[in-house]
Amino acid sequence: MTFPANLPTIRELTEQLIHEALIRTNNNQSAAAKLLGITQSALSRCLGNACMSRETGIQKQKASENT
Repeated sequence: MTFPANLPTIRELTEQLIHEALIRTNNNQSAAAKLLGITQSALSRCLGNACMSRETGIQKQKASENT
């Protein structure tokens, strides 16, 4: 496995892994969770943005306040 000069964030990697697992399982959350080694409920929480970091949530909130 090789990485670019600027490492991706944990959040970016998580999103990419979830996306790939859902593609490979034709959007079957139970099968995707099994591929990822997590429970289906944990995957559902991640899909509902619970996997989003606190900092990112604050940045999104500030962005919406500025519009």
